[in-house]
Amino acid sequence: MNKKVWISIAAVLLAAVAGWFLWPTAPEYGDSYSEQQRKLWNERRAILPWIWALADGIPDVDAEFLSRVLGKDKMWVKDEWKRRKECIKSIDNERIKIKWEEKLAYPVPSVIHEDWASLAAEQVPIQECLRRANGGDAEACLVMACHLGWGNREYSEELGWRGARDVGYWLDRAEKLNHQGARFLKEFLRMTLPESRKTITEISGSTIYCVRKACPNYEDLPGYEGFLNCMRNGDLVAYSLIVKMAWNLTLPDKERMLLLESLRRQVKSGDVRAMEKLSDLIFFVSQDTYRCNFDMIREMKDSFWGRAVGFLPFKAQGSLWNGLVRIGLLDVEDTETMKELREGMDCARKAARRGSLAGMNCCLWNGVICSDYYTREDWDEVFRYYHTLLERNYISFQPLRYDLFCQDRSDLDLVIGFYDYKLLENAIKEIRGQQEYDGADLFKNINKRTDIGDADTVRRQLDEWIAVSGADAILSKLLADSSFWNVSPELARIYADKVQELADEGDPFGKLVLGYCHEHGLGVPRDLGKAWRYYLESRDTVGFFVKRLPDGYMDPDNGEEICSASMQDAPGLFLLSLGIRHTDFPGRDEKLMYALAQELEDSVSSSLPGNVSYLLGRVYEDGIGTPVDKEKALKFYEKGKNHIGCTDGVERLLQEETKGISKENNP
Repeated sequence: MNKKVWISIAAVLLAAVAGWFLWPTAPEYGDSYSEQQRKLWNERRAILPWIWALADGIPDVDAEFLSRVLGKDKMWVKDEWKRRKECIKSIDNERIKIKWEEKLAYPVPSVIHEDWASLAAEQVPIQECLRRANGGDAEACLVMACHLGWGNREYSEELGWRGARDVGYWLDRAEKLNHQGARFLKEFLRMTLPESRKTITEISGSTIYCVRKACPNYEDLPGYEGFLNCMRNGDLVAYSLIVKMAWNLTLPDKERMLLLESLRRQVKSGDVRAMEKLSDLIFFVSQDTYRCNFDMIREMKDSFWGRAVGFLPFKAQGSLWNGLVRIGLLDVEDTETMKELREGMDCARKAARRGSLAGMNCCLWNGVICSDYYTREDWDEVFRYYHTLLERNYISFQPLRYDLFCQDRSDLDLVIGFYDYKLLENAIKEIRGQQEYDGADLFKNINKRTDIGDADTVRRQLDEWIAVSGADAILSKLLADSSFWNVSPELARIYADKVQELADEGDPFGKLVLGYCHEHGLGVPRDLGKAWRYYLESRDTVGFFVKRLPDGYMDPDNGEEICSASMQDAPGLFLLSLGIRHTDFPGRDEKLMYALAQELEDSVSSSLPGNVSYLLGRVYEDGIGTPVDKEKALKFYEKGKNHIGCTDGVERLLQEETKGISKENNP
């Protein structure tokens, strides 16, 4: 080539390089309000990325997790957490400031679509699921079992008497409808209920302390092969049930891996329903934050470099581990648990982009946390998904998954920062007001009736609520909320008749509430002897079924303040309280009362709630079944902080003590 050609080539290259550096690039963010909010959100996510969000709260166990995955010591993590929280607060204040400048209202959909036909049984409102179950849908029967046993926004815990009965009923229905896994699930429940009880170490008020144990071998139970076929066919609901039933019994991975492999094959073929199931399995059914964190650290320890660190002297392990993390030889992103979480998010996104409401819901639950940076497409999708789910009035039914707009949701931070929260809340209420799906709302509507006229209609509505929410829900409301008894005598009688019906079936909770009705004359004539008898029957039949009273109970010894208790302790509390407040009625037994006091003292040995402290103090102050011991009574009263009876007891005994000393000094 001649010299001119070389010069021309050099000039072109120089121009290209200059153009690369000097050509104006499109700005990353626009000037619109939406783009300003996206910019602030991405700054927020840069400060608090997903790995930090997995350890939100930073107790010692979470600080340990972050320390291991970041290669930093725990004190650095705790200090850094405080610093980042302050930065987040500053950004949130800026987001709120520009929100109020714009004052955006949330767009309420003008038309609400309620086409449930395309949705699976676990994704529809519970009334629709019940209709399907009664119509012969076996999967809907399993969903009803899951809902009535472990739903209603309660943490998974030992089943109550009624919950176990309801689960058994729907599993029987599913078995008659030829569901392959129903027989095994019935046998598994029967086997694990007593074993689950053994994991409980202490019951204190509304708190149940427990330990995890290995699940006993269940492969020889009848129907097990049919259950494995369910896993091979991708039956997520059947697996959800075994997870709930196991509770604190650790399951092996065999069934989960079969289900996971089946769903992955279906996802590869483009099956949107399998994408929904896979994301649900990973995020809602078999994982929780603490388990994820534990599994990630365990996998890092089991890696080549993690095992190498273990060969060093203990004092040198921490610094080497941190160094390997910082240079990338130990990386939490390489763990199977993290890869699985990413896979679940990917499936949810794919399903959402194909119109899946469950996929949209999963993206909103987890996408805001999982995505450390939001592109314009991501940003638009989040708000489009919110609008679509409202427009479809989508209420995702999964036990332990809260309502769509529960304030605990992390994505609500994003939407509240974008819209006026009050307007958003009103929009949701307006949409929800068009249809009532909550059994509690049904009960409130029954409660508003002043002229019951047709008693059969009221009874039918009560039965409908029980079918949807379980009998424990109505029993809990009648025990904890006096407003439900502020009705006409006719309506109160219908409530009491329903409680009697439930008690006659053998339900210990029903017997407890029936005793409460007789003690206070609610819907029935007041009869303290009957109340005592029903409380005794409740205590004798509660067995190993442990359940928190969902709404607590009105404590008559503390100005009817709501007090928490487990079903295991409640009959004893009610018996003691009744016997202390009323000293003359048929059946009252002071020896039994003292025995009950001893049981309560033993069952809540680590700490005494105010209601228990008061009752124990009265037993010793009054000498009920035991010699009077005012010194011991005073100790119990002093433990019962914020309890009227305890406060009065302390004052009373101290005054008596002062008078006694005064008499000694002035004979």
